[in-house]
This record gives sequence, structure tokens and C-alpha cells, in this order.
Amino acid sequence: MESQGFLAFDVETPDVSNARICQIGCVEQTVAPASVSVQTYGFLVNPECDFYWRNIQVHGITADDVAQEPTFAQIWGNGLAERFRSHILVAHNARFDMTVLSKTLESYGIEPPQMSFVDTLQVARRCYPQLPNHKLDTVSNYLGVSLEHHHDASSDAFACYGILMESIRRFGADVARPRPFVLSSSSSGKNRRGSYGSRSSFGSHGSYGSRGSDSAYGSRSSYGSDSVNGSYNAYGSRSARSGSASLASLTQTSAEEFDPINYDAEVTVESHVFVLTGDFSHMDKNAIKQLIQDRGGEVKNTVSGKVDYVVRGSLGSTRWNHGSYGTKVEKALELQKKGSSIQVVDEKAFFTALEC
Repeated sequence: MESQGFLAFDVETPDVSNARICQIGCVEQTVAPASVSVQTYGFLVNPECDFYWRNIQVHGITADDVAQEPTFAQIWGNGLAERFRSHILVAHNARFDMTVLSKTLESYGIEPPQMSFVDTLQVARRCYPQLPNHKLDTVSNYLGVSLEHHHDASSDAFACYGILMESIRRFGADVARPRPFVLSSSSSGKNRRGSYGSRSSFGSHGSYGSRGSDSAYGSRSSYGSDSVNGSYNAYGSRSARSGSASLASLTQTSAEEFDPINYDAEVTVESHVFVLTGDFSHMDKNAIKQLIQDRGGEVKNTVSGKVDYVVRGSLGSTRWNHGSYGTKVEKALELQKKGSSIQVVDEKAFFTALEC
């Protein structure tokens, strides 16, 4: 495979479907015979859908912030597509970002390109097993990599790129061997999930083994540059979102009264009992069940007083009634009213706790 530069990216999403993007940030590395250049750019995106209050709480982006911004299809068609096709992609917990990217493209009728990637979450797990966890902020802090505004897509992408470069510097180019990304689909086409393909077709990219002329590493001097399309304003600062925090807090106050899902749960798998409900975007239920069992937990089909967690898939289910999370969640809520400690957690919180 011909040597390519890296393109680190991060996406923020407007809702729990993970099928639309409201912000994307990129750090693009261009490899020339005698030099390496790095450019950071990002976009606010109009996802053409409603925003969910919990997502606003995480990233601070509201529907008003993106109402006049281009759609992702417009941004993709104005130069971003070629950049993704011509680079090795890098993301932290790459399965999530690449699945969101692919599902967003498909929602606009755009066939996702063939992509290869490096997951810095996996890199960090292999290189820094002594850390208490391998979340983006934890690894960035340990390595001294800049993470100015966590959950700002451009800032997260910059930190992701820095983690990769520092890991290559410390351990060599083998830590950055890319793998193909495969978006598998169910028969209905609804529950498409990202998976890791075989690495056998990729060799070592030795040209990335040195930081050498990569003078942009550790510097934000190019932050905010938008070379994809000059007519779009690059998203370079969170100051453009003044006032969004107050809107998020107001939305939280009104929504918290009826939302039964715990989005900030601390999940412990070992010796605990789980029930899965709905359809999942990270992986299918059989894979999740195996993951829980491998970590010393147990999975049941029905909710009872012996269950510790009900995990709700972010894709929902066609069997759920409008305004309802289904009978398993309802049963868990009934048990909570009777004093049970059972928790109803969402998919993202579950996988974040497990660092998957």
C-alpha cells in the first residue's frame, strides 16, 4: 500500500441516533518527500434534525448555532470527501466516529468510501496499560498533548493526532498500522455497524516513525484554517457558542423530569447482571453479551429484581411505542419505585465506561 498521510478527525452528534453530524474537526497531515505539514480545520454542520438535550449538554452546540451552516452533504461534496479518501483516518474510539460518518453519508444517499484507520484508543491501551483508563482527556494529559476544549471536534481531533504522533515517537511506526473499516449491515439495512477488518493487507508505514519536520505537532498555529471550501467559516473557537450553555441547562431542567435513562452511569461489569433492550450502534447484541461475559458479568433476557443494569441501545426499536422505551425499561422503573438499585443506562455511557 502506498504511503499516505494521516487525517485525524472527531465528530459531534445532535441526537442519540448517531446518524447525523453537527460538528466535525480534522487534523490533516500531508507527507511530502522532504517535509510533513499539518493543518487543522473544522465545520459546524446543519444536521437537518432535532437536537437532543443530553447531546447539547455534552458539546454545547444548539440548533440555533447551526441553522445557517451547510449540511454535511454539502461539506463532503466540496472537498472533504477527497481528503478522507486519500488519507489514513485516525480517531479515538474510531468505531464510533467512523460509524457515525458512514451512517450520515448513507442518510444522504452517498456511498461511504473505502477507508482505513488507526484507533488511538487501541494504541493507548497497548502503549500505556498503566493508565487508570484510556479516555481522550486522560491520555492527552499523561502525554502532555494539548486538549483545549474537550468535546469540541477540532480540539478533540488535534489531541487525537497528538496522541498518535507521540506514541509513534515513543514506540515506533508499528503502533500506527492501519486497518480497513467495514460497515456491515443487517437484512433490514437499519442497524448498520462498524467493524474492524483484517490488517493483513497493510504493511508498516515506516515514514511516520519520526516527528522530524512535523513542526506543527504541539502547536495550534494553523488551528481554524479552512482550505476545504473558502466560503465556509472554519470553526476555530468555542466563543462562537456564547449562550449555548444556558440553553442546555434550561433544556436539561425540562427534560430531566421524564427521561428515565442514566447518561452518566458508572458501570461495573464483573459480578453484575445486565439486560439489553433496543438496537445497538456499536455492535450487535450477541457481541455485547459476549463482551459482558468475558468481563465477568451475566446477561438475562428479562428484567427482575436480580438485574443491576438495563442497557438501552441508541438505535431504539420499532417495537417500542411512541414516547416509550419499551417494557424492559418500564419494568426497571417499577422496580426503582419499590426501592431497587437497578439502573437504566444508555449505550454510549455503557461503552464509555467499558472504554470500547
